[in-house]
Amino acid sequence: MADRRDHVLVTRNGKPAAALVPIDEYEALADAAAGRVRATVTSAIELTPHDRDRVADELSKRLGKEIRLRVEVDPTILGGLKFQYGDHLVDASVATRLQQLRRTLAAS
Repeated sequence: MADRRDHVLVTRNGKPAAALVPIDEYEALADAAAGRVRATVTSAIELTPHDRDRVADELSKRLGKEIRLRVEVDPTILGGLKFQYGDHLVDASVATRLQQLRRTLAAS
């Protein structure tokens, strides 16, 4: 079970309005209410702060919403990027491109 420090007590007019809610769920609800989109970008190497800002700005322009960006590093993707927001996944990784090429060659 999660530690109580990982939860927030939701209140209304200073009185408890709900049971303890995990902080990440509360933040997701707050972001949705404010029109923000939570997005995760995965890269093979750590992105520089400049690159993080560029990715967030580009996603924000394309989606027309403020982006709350989380960056993950996964060397197994070899290169390129993977984007996940809401129910959408855009996989522009080198590993996926190579896998697609292998399938195409195997089918020939």
